[in-house]
Amino acid sequence: MGRRGRRPCRPNGGTTHSHGTDHLQGTDHLQGTEAVDWLVIFRASAGIEPGRSDQSRIGVTESTDLPRLHQKLRAAEPALGVWCVLDSTATIEAISSLDVDWIALDGEHGLISAGACLAQLQAVCSPVTALVRLPAADPSLAARVLDAGADGIIVPRVESAEQAAAMVAACRYPPAGRRGIGPHRAAGYGTRADYFPHANQRVAVVVQVESRAAVDCCADLAAVEGLTAALVGPNDLAASLGHFGDIDHPEVEDSIACILRSCQDAGLPAAIYCRSGREAKARIEQGFAMVNVTSDLGALVGAIGRELNNARQPEGANPRP
Repeated sequence: MGRRGRRPCRPNGGTTHSHGTDHLQGTDHLQGTEAVDWLVIFRASAGIEPGRSDQSRIGVTESTDLPRLHQKLRAAEPALGVWCVLDSTATIEAISSLDVDWIALDGEHGLISAGACLAQLQAVCSPVTALVRLPAADPSLAARVLDAGADGIIVPRVESAEQAAAMVAACRYPPAGRRGIGPHRAAGYGTRADYFPHANQRVAVVVQVESRAAVDCCADLAAVEGLTAALVGPNDLAASLGHFGDIDHPEVEDSIACILRSCQDAGLPAAIYCRSGREAKARIEQGFAMVNVTSDLGALVGAIGRELNNARQPEGANPRP
């Protein structure tokens, strides 16, 4: 796949389609001091009559309406991403100008503060899918990042199907879930009438499988409706299995293979954290559908380290690529 040209940045992330809601396309309803009634906008844009709450699930009928991560997974094409831990909007903007499918902003172990998350989401250029890894598997944490414009969440340390189902529900508007209505930036500050009709199907929910307990219930976990993918965290998984720092241990690899089989049996895309493009390629060949090729910090330190070594090579030695 060739490199794409410069892409427009969020929040709108592309053209707005009316989908039968032309009466909401303008911004007249936002003028003056009158507060935006998100419930009215939600019901009108979704075609829900006043007083009715028993509507069918909101869905996306065209794959082209979906974020790029969904498009790749639906087409059974590898979804390649970059893991970002640095508190640098310039770095994120530069990475998203490359031919990358998704970016993970790490709110668990990364150097990204809650206050910086909005600026980092603004730095991600469409059509790159912006995911935020939450600090914990807490449904109350999902709404803030989704309302700020994240395309989805990555949930760490999920260890039961019930936990996974609760996180899915936190990302879905009623009647499919219990997400509160107040998306602000995600809905273009009230200018995107197409947001609510498609939100339930556009938002990605990726759960991390990274403990012995999660491996033991991975078949049930993978069967939870509404998940986008299950992502293996090899480092935490190795530690949980008693092999701290040894992600290549046979028991760790056996557990990874078990998770992959459970996902494949359930028809759920399997994802895994990788340290390099070479490792990512091997995991894709193993059957994983969603992989990161590196992290921003790992790539930065690795590249600078190689160039320092090249500069210090004895005369006549071949530099490392």
